[in-house]
Amino acid sequence: MANKKFVLLGFLLFAAMALFARPASAAPLCPTGESFFGSIVRVSGNMLTVRTASSHWADVRIESDARINTNGTSMRPGMYVGAYGCVEPGGVFSASEITLSTDQAAYREHLTGTVRRIETGKLLVAETGYGYGQWYVPDIDDFHVGQSVSATGMRGANGAFYPQTINGRTVAYDTDYASAPRSSITLNGTVRRVNGNSIIVWEPSDHTTGTWIVRNPSRFRVGERVSATGTENGHGDFYVQEITII
Repeated sequence: MANKKFVLLGFLLFAAMALFARPASAAPLCPTGESFFGSIVRVSGNMLTVRTASSHWADVRIESDARINTNGTSMRPGMYVGAYGCVEPGGVFSASEITLSTDQAAYREHLTGTVRRIETGKLLVAETGYGYGQWYVPDIDDFHVGQSVSATGMRGANGAFYPQTINGRTVAYDTDYASAPRSSITLNGTVRRVNGNSIIVWEPSDHTTGTWIVRNPSRFRVGERVSATGTENGHGDFYVQEITII
């Protein structure tokens, strides 16, 4: 019996060592959501081919549990679609919310307000004439509390606002802006700052700092050395798939 207990304890110790030796948990490639707009060109099952505002084509996959607001219409070519979701490594837009309309005008709702709080992936905005609202944005670093904002976009069924533009700047996904992640790369560096949905890392190989989009950034500390594998978009943001503190 003593030998069996020794073997069992040894196994548990080995399992614990293996658990703590693993790299930090992998992060999704786009932990924060963004808006996407365009005209449907083709429908194939849960996949849409959409022509964007810049006349480029993009693939949109509707998730199985996606919220779909048909507004009395149907999913067919020629319909204008507003979507909220996440850009995947291959450039496919994975939609968790879809809203249909017969034309683009339905997605030109104009809102103004003042940023009152900044959270992961979204802004809490005191909207002029509407009270407080949540605005989903791909990069919270572009905004600050007290900032006046003017936006066009769509109001989702959940009451949140998904902007196409804010203060004249495009914040919605469009393949023309090269925002889809590219092939996988590995980067190393030192954490310089921790933000809401990212860490700012000094990358010695390029002699620059980069924005690394990670899950649970609060687990990192300034001064830690990190090594990660992921994809980088056209704006230089690094979407981490797997990260290790070294």
